[in-house]
Amino acid sequence: MGNKAVLVIKQIILSVFAGIVLAFPISKLNSTFLPDNAFKNGTLILAVIVFCLATVLPFVVGYRVKDASKDIAIVDTCHQILIFGIALNLFKWSFLKFFNLHLTTSLVVLDMPLSMVSGRAQMSHFFGQSQLLKTSLGIVESLTAVLVLYKITRLMGAGLVLVIMTNIILLDIVYSVSGPVSEAALILIAALYLVWLERERLFNITSTSVSIGGVNPFERVNIPFIAKAVAILIPFMFLAPQAQQKTRTGITGKYKIQSDLTAIPLFKDASTGSSIAYLYFDFGDKLVLTSKDYTRQLTGTLTFSKETNNFTCTWDGNHKNISSFEGEFIKSGLDYQSLLLIKGERSDYEIGLKRVAVKGLNRIY
Repeated sequence: MGNKAVLVIKQIILSVFAGIVLAFPISKLNSTFLPDNAFKNGTLILAVIVFCLATVLPFVVGYRVKDASKDIAIVDTCHQILIFGIALNLFKWSFLKFFNLHLTTSLVVLDMPLSMVSGRAQMSHFFGQSQLLKTSLGIVESLTAVLVLYKITRLMGAGLVLVIMTNIILLDIVYSVSGPVSEAALILIAALYLVWLERERLFNITSTSVSIGGVNPFERVNIPFIAKAVAILIPFMFLAPQAQQKTRTGITGKYKIQSDLTAIPLFKDASTGSSIAYLYFDFGDKLVLTSKDYTRQLTGTLTFSKETNNFTCTWDGNHKNISSFEGEFIKSGLDYQSLLLIKGERSDYEIGLKRVAVKGLNRIY
């Protein structure tokens, strides 16, 4: 096999790898990591389309170059796609934290026995209790993405990516969280590749650098400004509309139910009314109804009307067979007494509530 054939094979492998780095995180944009209504369908199809385009693009660019720099153009384009994919992934995870869509905690988790809390929930609870910590992690991820995009700081950025992704993988293994491991491992391998390209400079052995076709991405590969902007805008545009409000003043908290829920058709039909003891207006506009021992729970997403306490509750997951409902939270201010008004088709139903304190890390809800 001639040197030209070997070079073409290396270019194909590099283009496929760059396409996977860019497309695979897109395929992971689903309800496992985002709210149910963020991405309903089509992320896998979109990922396949992005992969095909990213794999073919370097050779299209190379085809348009007629001189001896054709091979350099192909490899340069592969490196551009690879670097863009790493930055896009980092911006995605940072915006997930900024918009309270990742590493979120729950008032219910604060109350539940630790033995009943999953590893994923324990890890999210640890980071989610401190908004400052979570925001700081998001800022570090964003700054790392910026460092990776600029060639003068790319080696430093690749080193930080190694630290971040190694930390994510170790935490996921400790807490038995399998979902993000594959994505973090892929970005880790991509960062290792970038560091490998600069291995000689990194260890001060020589001032030269080695790569496929003699191309040094840190000297030659420049990410266009439009690509840098797109790496930020794409995750922002998708995730900003899904931003969660962590707390709602005067409402967020735990309440003991002081009414008979079996008298309300909504809960009587669900055969859960007799066991429900507590109601939580939880973080992120969630409504949770739970039994005393937390073995039975109903969870819904609340959509509040602007500047009022009127809301619509849409049940999540396995509870979608139960009718959604409209309601209003009425706070009386007497002995922590409140009222939940559920609006039915023929009549309204009142549920008496009494506020119960929940102690968090640095405040009481």
